[in-house]
Amino acid sequence: GHTLRYLYTGVSDKGSDLPEFSIVGYVDDREFINYNSESRLARPVAQWMEKNEGPDYWEGQTQGLKGAEPLFRHNVRTAMSRFNQTGGIHSFQEMYGCELRDDGTTEGYDQYGYDGREFMYLDTQNGMWIPTMNEAQITTQRWNSPEERVGERNKNYLENI
Repeated sequence: GHTLRYLYTGVSDKGSDLPEFSIVGYVDDREFINYNSESRLARPVAQWMEKNEGPDYWEGQTQGLKGAEPLFRHNVRTAMSRFNQTGGIHSFQEMYGCELRDDGTTEGYDQYGYDGREFMYLDTQNGMWIPTMNEAQITTQRWNSPEERVGERNKNYLENI
């Protein structure tokens, strides 16, 4: 089988040694792409990606990932406010991906963490977000609402893209 996984990380304080925002993509646990708020460029890490994708692909990836930066800054601030935190270094992460098994079946996952602990995850069976901390309940209620249906959209993406 094979796996594809992306890890998005937002950090609250520029004073840390970490970039404010970073993304790393893995195929079979080997890094193949990365982006961060300091370089502001999507870059191939694996040789096969460098060989198989041209400048247009990397420009498109860069633009898309630049667009994710403000959202993650917002997510870090929102999570801090839910925990009544006004300062310090905090991290908000999303990890999502899928697995292609040897028998041809697939399974996707999507989960968020705050300060290294699970915050909420997508129940891919029913397309609903499940809070794993009390502070995540406001977000999961909104994302699961009939108006938003974020879980259904994420489930569809994980299963069909």
